[in-house]
Amino acid sequence: MKKYVILVGIVVALYSCNDMYDNIGDNVEAGKVYPGKFDFAKAKAGNERVEIDLLEAGRIPSSQVNLSKAVETVVEYSDTVVVIDSVCSWVNITGLTLPKLYRFKIYTRDKFGNQSIPVETTCKPFTKEDEAALLIAVPRVTAFFEKIIVVCATNSVLFDYCSLSYSYTDKDAVLREGQLTNPNNEIRLDNLTAGQVIPLNITYKVMPKGVTDTISLVTPLIVKTTTQEIWDAYVALTSPYNGPHYVNMTTPCLIKGYDFDFGGEGKAFHDSNTAFGFNPPYRTDYTAGVPNVDVYTTGGYDCTGGSVAGEWLLYTIDVQDAGTYLLEVNVATDNNNSFHFEVDEELVTGIVPMPNSGGGANYRWNPVAPEPPVLVYLSTGIHKVKYYIESAGGNHNMNAIRLTYKP
Repeated sequence: MKKYVILVGIVVALYSCNDMYDNIGDNVEAGKVYPGKFDFAKAKAGNERVEIDLLEAGRIPSSQVNLSKAVETVVEYSDTVVVIDSVCSWVNITGLTLPKLYRFKIYTRDKFGNQSIPVETTCKPFTKEDEAALLIAVPRVTAFFEKIIVVCATNSVLFDYCSLSYSYTDKDAVLREGQLTNPNNEIRLDNLTAGQVIPLNITYKVMPKGVTDTISLVTPLIVKTTTQEIWDAYVALTSPYNGPHYVNMTTPCLIKGYDFDFGGEGKAFHDSNTAFGFNPPYRTDYTAGVPNVDVYTTGGYDCTGGSVAGEWLLYTIDVQDAGTYLLEVNVATDNNNSFHFEVDEELVTGIVPMPNSGGGANYRWNPVAPEPPVLVYLSTGIHKVKYYIESAGGNHNMNAIRLTYKP
């Protein structure tokens, strides 16, 4: 037996059409006059609801409607009948909590109860079960002594990020809160102490694909600042080749690309294949049979090359004068490639375009205009600079990295 819901004076969906939809002539059968019918039914999924558009004219006010004798709208689905006391141009059906495909039948009725020819559609709403299947990629966390950098995930194939909010408590028991309209930006947790454990609450607002409503996804995260012991272990993983590379305000620090750190695969560099080596023999720290960076030192190619996307090189620097430095890379390519820089595992650039320089031996300093220069503040002491290859079609040859003090 059907369940009936009578909605009187409802505000939502009190829309209809104008006189052009007066279609008495289409609904006459055996001398009986039927009320005017809707044009179609186009459904869109929402959060435990479904919106259904009914008129080609769009969502127009109910006062403009005249569907020949029609005075109310009726929606049937499952065991439910919803009656709205006006003719609507669209309807909003709520309370759809079951993760299933609903079939809707929509028609008008006149004051005598005569029904129009119905229109039908199907739609599956977004439900709690669907929400449970949405997975947020784990943010990338970089810990320091008194701060933490959290880089949030990018768009998913299942949904788009709209914004996020976050909150945490600092070392003085003060609640810190913030919002990001672009969740690809960083969350910076400040005023912390070394070794402090911090519960970080992140709430993402996302738009699932094919759904008209945003969904809030709460993601609790436990983060911890580093300690001197952890930092010392990180610094000790690699050491400078042909170094130390001193950085000061007097003379620009120039590091040849092939002078990446000692330490080997996964620590001082990442190389995706074992097909390349070096020419001529330049470094003695290579291990046979494992991935080794392709190093060229003759024939006009003083560089690292044979690069593919996802590979990187690490350089240890010793900063003698704290301050802001211009960070550049000398590269050559016969294609349009890209890269980014990290310092102490903290991203200090976005993806930097590397335009075609005219060939694998035509070097120039990047970033080039109109890209903004990369300016990074460096405190005194040891730091690690990572050159990360984002894309590497054709030649992607890196000759040197340069740090220049900028007062």
